[in-house]
Amino acid sequence: GGLPAEATRWLTGKTDRPFGGVDGVGLGLWLTRRLAIELKGAIEVTHGSGGGALVRVNLPLRPPEALKHVA
Repeated sequence: GGLPAEATRWLTGKTDRPFGGVDGVGLGLWLTRRLAIELKGAIEVTHGSGGGALVRVNLPLRPPEALKHVA
């Protein structure tokens, strides 16, 4: 069925009003937005004519030297 308009606005950063979803659903959206922010990325949501939604999470590539301390 796609994403509700309120969830789309929150996920893409167009509102800071918390989105709680329905029946406790919403942790995945919160986590996705938080990770995108922390990693300096962006989220795009496109709604299809059939009612679905395409969610793109764009994350920047880091130079290899920025990752050499990672085990």
